[in-house]
Amino acid sequence: RRSRGEQGSINPPAMAAIYERLTTLGSAAKMISFEALSVGDRVQSRDDSRATVRFLGTVPGATPEGDWVGLEWDEDGRGKHDGSAKGTRFFQRPPGRGSF
Repeated sequence: RRSRGEQGSINPPAMAAIYERLTTLGSAAKMISFEALSVGDRVQSRDDSRATVRFLGTVPGATPEGDWVGLEWDEDGRGKHDGSAKGTRFFQRPPGRGSF
C-alpha cells in the first residue's frame, strides 16, 4: 500500500519524534507508524495542525539516516521547507508549507 520515494531501510526509532506526532484523520484518530503511511494520506499533529503526506523515503545526507516523511501543511508558515532538502527536490510546495 505504501508509495515510497527512494528505497531505504525503515528506521522508526530514529524518526519516533515525527511518527508519534502524526495521526490519521478519520472517525477515530489513532497513532500511525511509518510502515502504515502512504503518499496522499491526511495526517494531524498533536497540536492539531493538519497536513498531507507528499514523500516517504530516504533523504541523502539527512540526520538521522533512514526513512523520512515529507509533509505539506495546510497552514502557510507551518513548515520550514518547500519540498526540497540538501539540494534535492522531493516534492513541490510553496515555501513554508513543507516539512520533513
